[in-house]
Amino acid sequence: LDKIHIFIEKKPLRKNNLANYKDSKAMLEIAVKDYPATVVNEIGSSNITAKNCLNFLDKNYKNGEYWYILGSDLLEHVQSWQNKNMLINNFNFCIVLRENKDRQKTEQTIKALMKDSTKQYKILPAVFSRVSSTKVKELLPNAEEFLDHKVLHYIKENNLYSSASSK
Repeated sequence: LDKIHIFIEKKPLRKNNLANYKDSKAMLEIAVKDYPATVVNEIGSSNITAKNCLNFLDKNYKNGEYWYILGSDLLEHVQSWQNKNMLINNFNFCIVLRENKDRQKTEQTIKALMKDSTKQYKILPAVFSRVSSTKVKELLPNAEEFLDHKVLHYIKENNLYSSASSK
């Protein structure tokens, strides 16, 4: 991939105990600062849709080949997404397994979803990780092992995720 675009939802569905949009964006920008091919984008909408992603990419990267990277757990929800056909017809898919045992189910789901599409997909194996956002939040302010030190500093400085935080 030439570039990886990260889009942040201002009002994510199915998530709780989140930092506000400004802080989420700042932490991501800190985390990817040393990776020039990875950029955090403003999409100008509260939620991310296939339509506004495609509009952004077409406006800024005409004639690009687009890959939509998502976890296999999120793939299960694509069928109910607004403009899902626009997504399926304009993006290749890169699906990262959450657990390797889910490969067959993921393969069936993506094949059914893309049955009429000319786009391609890749399924990447799960990589064991001892870290999750929930675990990191539970360990704060002592999560040095799991976070970039600059991101951890930002969290502490802005009193994010603590019971005393109003964010």
